[in-house]
Amino acid sequence: MKKPVSLLLAATLMTGAGVSSFSAVASAAPATQDIQIQQNEKLDIRKFDQFIAVENDRFIIADEAALEKAATNEEVVLVKTALNQANGILDESPGAVLDGEKTFTVPAKQEITQDKTGEFASLAASGEGIRDIKFHWWGVEIYLTKTDVNAIVKGGISGGTTYLGSIFGGLSGAVAGAVAGAILSEYAGAVIVPLKITYTYLSPMLPSISPQ
Repeated sequence: MKKPVSLLLAATLMTGAGVSSFSAVASAAPATQDIQIQQNEKLDIRKFDQFIAVENDRFIIADEAALEKAATNEEVVLVKTALNQANGILDESPGAVLDGEKTFTVPAKQEITQDKTGEFASLAASGEGIRDIKFHWWGVEIYLTKTDVNAIVKGGISGGTTYLGSIFGGLSGAVAGAVAGAILSEYAGAVIVPLKITYTYLSPMLPSISPQ
């Protein structure tokens, strides 16, 4: 199961500005402040974030001359490739709305739970974790509850992809499929916990996964 998903994700990510051979390990993202592109090559998110802006619901380079002055030619191409991927994902996610200066989200369908006393509480308060999604110029962060993760594991790649689309209306099928594949690869048969999944555009590997 894991191999076909990896190939599908690689094929999806390799479309764009013509950059080839991204053999990399997926980054844990903004906490690490970089995306690993090749074994000894990284794109510094913090360094280039200052040159990125949002205009007409699309990621753009705010000052291309300044970017070209601060970056190598290869880095400029990588940044443009990431923006192409980011905008392509937004095009495939019509439910996405701006949520902050440079972050988009798809409003998730939230649920409530009922405890033993009959009181209702949010998923986060009940220990289920939070449900959220954040689209950045460098990638996507998805937060899934234990219920979500369990549904994806039980549903398999097809059912998991459909489930993600149902809770995040309009979510790109490419992102949903890659996330479902990553969860199945790491958590099938494992103890279910709420997860944070980071999908980076320049790393054609399964997204990175960590507990919330």
